[in-house]
Amino acid sequence: MTFLLIFTGLICFIGLIVTVIYVNIVDQNYSSEKSFRNLSWIYLLLIPIAILIVIGLAYVFLS
Repeated sequence: MTFLLIFTGLICFIGLIVTVIYVNIVDQNYSSEKSFRNLSWIYLLLIPIAILIVIGLAYVFLS
């Protein structure tokens, strides 16, 4: 169980790092809509993948 909590924390930390890196990129053609859309795609992809991995690991370790 501790492993799952550490793994989940790691996934959240990676998401935070990706967000900070992506937000700090200077773009001459900056568009808040473009930035929001790109960050939305990152989270829409990472959250379900992270949930599936955590569920899969929980199934493996707790069964």
